[in-house]
Amino acid sequence: MNNWILIIFIACLSNLVIASDKKIEISEDEIIQNLEKILGQPESDYLEKMAEVSEQSSTYILQKEEECSGEYSSILISSSGEKTVQKKKLTLQEKKLCHYMLINFRIRFTQIAFKVRRDHLAKLHKKQIKELAEVERLQITELENLAGKYK
Repeated sequence: MNNWILIIFIACLSNLVIASDKKIEISEDEIIQNLEKILGQPESDYLEKMAEVSEQSSTYILQKEEECSGEYSSILISSSGEKTVQKKKLTLQEKKLCHYMLINFRIRFTQIAFKVRRDHLAKLHKKQIKELAEVERLQITELENLAGKYK
């Protein structure tokens, strides 16, 4: 019975609205999808998109850490339409589970972020190698032309 309550609680926890300056505006899956979309983006958009996704992730993590700290508020609406704010505290087991889920998100985010960075660096490296080959070709051509004058 306690396991079902815990599972239901965790499912509801992701949908809670927290009274603070910033609210979670995006889910874990949306952040991961936004990060994965960067793989197909042009190199010129890379820095801007990575900064945007990093900001989303940071905001989400800070908000989740606040949730996992133990106290959260939820708004209950009665059948008569009355709104009441109910403050609840997480149990130790719920806190541990919340932190565990947050750490798993951070692991997934980090793995994908480094994959995106490796891909970006590989593209840059390929471009630089191509430019280097062109510079080499031009210098060899120039030196061969110079050598041709002394034959």
